[in-house]
Amino acid sequence: MKNKTNNLNKVIRVTIVFLALSTRLLGQSTESKYIKQIEQVSLTNNIDDLFFFDKWIGNKKVIGLGEVTHGSKEIFEFKTRLVQYLAIKKNAQAIIIEANMAHCAPINDYIISGKGNPNELIKGLGISTMNYKEYVDLLILLKSLNTKRSKNEKIEFWGYDVQAPQAAANSALSYLTSTNFNLPDTLKTEIENFIKTGKSIFSINPSKVPEYKKPID
Repeated sequence: MKNKTNNLNKVIRVTIVFLALSTRLLGQSTESKYIKQIEQVSLTNNIDDLFFFDKWIGNKKVIGLGEVTHGSKEIFEFKTRLVQYLAIKKNAQAIIIEANMAHCAPINDYIISGKGNPNELIKGLGISTMNYKEYVDLLILLKSLNTKRSKNEKIEFWGYDVQAPQAAANSALSYLTSTNFNLPDTLKTEIENFIKTGKSIFSINPSKVPEYKKPID
């Protein structure tokens, strides 16, 4: 037992020494290439400390901002600073998140026209990991940035997920109703049933398709 303990202690000592050396070497070889100093994590009007991203991003059209955990305050605060940098320095045109498109449409209206309450709009996403102050701060930032842009250059906010098709159906029906669209009663009933049950629209009678297709075209 004593020999095993001694051997284990040797392994631990060797491992610690190795980690210390590798950390030191890593710092020496990568500090200038991958590690950069920033002034602060939270939002500020000054983005000068983020200009080193210019070299990394170059002329790329799509930038992905990830996270190692959902809901971490400091990570999302810094992502908001990155969005600010991308909007100001790189003229970013859109923010696209993993959320339902229909639920994000009111948020898009808010950051473009100021319509709505950002706190309620975030709750409306129905995603617990997004329902916090830092996400509201992002929306307020985007709305502020849009006040400095022309009508055709506003930043847009969209979701690319489709896990709530009933919400999309409800939005479509509301739009068609508000524009006095000539919607066949049978199709309206199908959509209303789908909004309630999530089922009936997938079993539309094929013989009805020409009837629905004509006014939609």
